[in-house]
Amino acid sequence: ERALSIAAARRGATWWRVIVTAIACSAVAIGAGMVMTAAGLEARASNSGPIASLHASHPVATFLLAVVLAPLYEELLFRRVLCGRLVDVGLPRIAIVASAVLFATSHELPGAGDGDWLGGLVIWFAYALIGGAFGALYVRTGTLAAPVVAHALHNAVAYAGLLASTGGN
Repeated sequence: ERALSIAAARRGATWWRVIVTAIACSAVAIGAGMVMTAAGLEARASNSGPIASLHASHPVATFLLAVVLAPLYEELLFRRVLCGRLVDVGLPRIAIVASAVLFATSHELPGAGDGDWLGGLVIWFAYALIGGAFGALYVRTGTLAAPVVAHALHNAVAYAGLLASTGGN
């Protein structure tokens, strides 16, 4: 398994897929925000407030948590453990969907945060699409490195957007 993963990580196509996936995930997040604005929905991802607060007192630690550690442990859990096990038993489509649903639910529960319930559902759906993209990337490339890097790139863009929207504070 390790040899196959290393071989996959050496293919140029793997890294093009990583870049396309990261861009697509960021487009989904931005699109969700645009849909909510157009529909007049009020909601914010439930993790954005704590991340902004933590950034105010510990910016380097927050960056490392959001852009390095979270992608590592989330991809290990949702893609390698959950998705990987289901792929191993011949259920790749179920693996992608199950890991996407659990990824979304771990990030957002509609109605649990501030704002409209429907806005929370839009955010949840965006997380599900993003989780599905990471799952599909994992299944397609055969290496955990691909979704980890795509996730880190996406989180870096989201983190920069959060800082821009809060004035860096």
